[in-house]
Amino acid sequence: MVDYDLLDKLVEENKIKQSFQLDGILKELSEKWESEKYYFDKEEATKIYKYIRLLKNDKGTSRKFIILRFQFEIIAEILCVKRKKDNIRRFREAHINVGRKNSKSFLVGIIMSYLFFFQKDIFGALFIITGNTTKQATELYNTFKCFVNGNKALSRRVKITDSKKEIIRKDNGNKLIVLSNDGGGADSYADYCFACDEIHEYSSDEIYGKLKTGQGIFKDGLAITLTTASSGEDPSNLEMQLYQASKTMEEGKFVDETFYYKIYEADKDCDIDDVTQWFKANPALGLFRQVEDIVNLCNRVALMPLQENMFRRMFLNLHVATDHIKNAINMELWNECVEEIKLEDFNGIPCWCGLDLSSQHDITGFVQVF
Repeated sequence: MVDYDLLDKLVEENKIKQSFQLDGILKELSEKWESEKYYFDKEEATKIYKYIRLLKNDKGTSRKFIILRFQFEIIAEILCVKRKKDNIRRFREAHINVGRKNSKSFLVGIIMSYLFFFQKDIFGALFIITGNTTKQATELYNTFKCFVNGNKALSRRVKITDSKKEIIRKDNGNKLIVLSNDGGGADSYADYCFACDEIHEYSSDEIYGKLKTGQGIFKDGLAITLTTASSGEDPSNLEMQLYQASKTMEEGKFVDETFYYKIYEADKDCDIDDVTQWFKANPALGLFRQVEDIVNLCNRVALMPLQENMFRRMFLNLHVATDHIKNAINMELWNECVEEIKLEDFNGIPCWCGLDLSSQHDITGFVQVF
C-alpha cells in the first residue's frame, strides 16, 4: 500500500534537492572532478547556465525553462570536464538511463544545441538524431528546433527545412539531420555529435556502431545514448550492452575515461509501492514528472497483475520482460535450475525423448527427460 504521507514528504524533499545555487554547484563539481589529469571548467559551465536560462519549453505547463540540479549536473559534467594538458573535453560518449518522462530529450536538446552554436574550431560539423523510427527522432528534432525558434539571436543564424528535418547554421555550415535507426547509408556520415534516442527499442546496434566510428575527423566528437531499461533478456540489445558496460566500469573492473554514464534505477527486488524506490529511478518526480501518474498505475496493479512488469520497467527502470507471450517462462527461475550434468550418469534409467522439428525460421529442439 502506498504511504501517501511519506510520498508527500519525499516530494517536498526532492524539490529542495533539485534546486541549486550556481556558485554552490560549480564549487562542488570543481572539487569532484579535480585531478592530476582533469579539471572542471567553471567558466564554460557558467556560460552553459546562462544559455539554458534563455531557452523556452516546447511542451509542458510553462514556456519558461527551469533547469533542475540533476539536469545541470549531467550537462555540465559531460561538457565541462576537460584535460589539463590541452583543454579538450574529457568525455566522448555519454549514456543516460532513466525512468520514463524524466526529460531526457531536454538534456540532449540542450547539449546538442549548445555545441551546435558555441563549440569553437568546428565548421561543417554534422549533428545526427536517431530514434527507433523517424517519427520518434523527430520529437527530439522538434525540441532542438523549439530552442532555436524561441531565441531570435539563434533563429537568425540558421535555415530550417522541416520537410527534410534539417537545420543548417548559415555562417559555418553546421548541420542537424534526422535518421531512422536501420543504419542504411550511415556509413558515409562523418558526424561530430549524434544522439540515439530510446535505444532499448532498437532492433540492432548497427546505427550506433556506424555513427560512433564516423567521428574520427574530430578531436572531441560526442556520442549520446538515452533510454529507459530494456527487458534485459537480449544481451545484444544496445541498451543492455551499454548498461552492462556502465556497471562494469562502476564496479571498477574496466576503465574508459572517455565514457560518461548516469543510471537511475530502483533496487531490483523492491516492492512496487515502496515510494522511496520511485525517486531512485525518477529524479524529476514531483516536479515535471507527475506523481499521480505513478500512483495510479501502482494501485491498478492489484486489479491488473500483468501490469506489474510494465511498472517495474518503465517507472522503476528495471530490466523486466513485458511481453507476456514471449516471456512466459521466468528466465531467472529457469537459470537457477541449470546445472552441469553428464549423460553417462543416467545409464540404465528410463528416458523419454521429444523432438520438435523446425521449418524455416524456427529451431529444432530435442529434449530428454529421465
